Amino acid sequence: MCFAYAPGAAAQAGLRAAVLAKSGMQGPADSLEGRDGLFQCFSQSPHPSAAVEGLGRQFEILANTYKPYPCGAVVHPAIDAMLEIAALPGFDASAVEHVALFVHAKTFALGNRPQPNAAHEAQVSVQHWAAAALLGGKAGMAEIDDDYIRDSAVATMRARIDLRVDEALTPVGAKAMVKMADGRTLHSRITHCTSSAERPMSDAQISAKFLQLAQKDYGSEEAKTILELCWNFSNVASVASIGDLLAAAPAAQSAEAAR
Repeated sequence: MCFAYAPGAAAQAGLRAAVLAKSGMQGPADSLEGRDGLFQCFSQSPHPSAAVEGLGRQFEILANTYKPYPCGAVVHPAIDAMLEIAALPGFDASAVEHVALFVHAKTFALGNRPQPNAAHEAQVSVQHWAAAALLGGKAGMAEIDDDYIRDSAVATMRARIDLRVDEALTPVGAKAMVKMADGRTLHSRITHCTSSAERPMSDAQISAKFLQLAQKDYGSEEAKTILELCWNFSNVASVASIGDLLAAAPAAQSAEAAR
């Protein structure tokens, strides 16, 4: 559960620090590079200059990509491999006997969770998402619901997945061999998964994901309106108009449901 909590807590701490500084609170001038500063806490040989290298010119956020699936990014290559196999003509998930799924060592270390019991475990379970992709050809929010996670058919498919490390693979790659009941072996190899720097999501894929998620809370038409505003953000007179729309639509739906 800490996985979901940590980013919000970090952002909260940063905002609090900025507000306190603006309000006049003072602290050590060398809190970063001093004898007991942040750099010394985390490294025996820190390089403070790296903290400001490229400041104002290089923005790391531009190297980020969007996630197509609601799970740890290390799982994405395995999902792509399974979806590729599930899309093969005539594929029948009920005829799968065994799956040899090869991933990067980091993926194995973080995602080797054969039988998760709840959403926060399944979110970083390679076996769970691989099973979901094979069974339904999908990897979305429905596949991380607690009832889905505990479904016997999903658990059975997870048990058929033999997760292995392939030192030749990069963190954005995976390969799979799926043995079928009729003796066939289906193969898939992903060199660059969806959402990698080499294979980012298209605008259409990003829009489709947004609508899939947003329409649950805002309704189809409201979600489309919000999406259009976001894609044309540079032409929006005030960001408050988007904020008002985001705040109003769920409240309206709740009121409608109460009636």
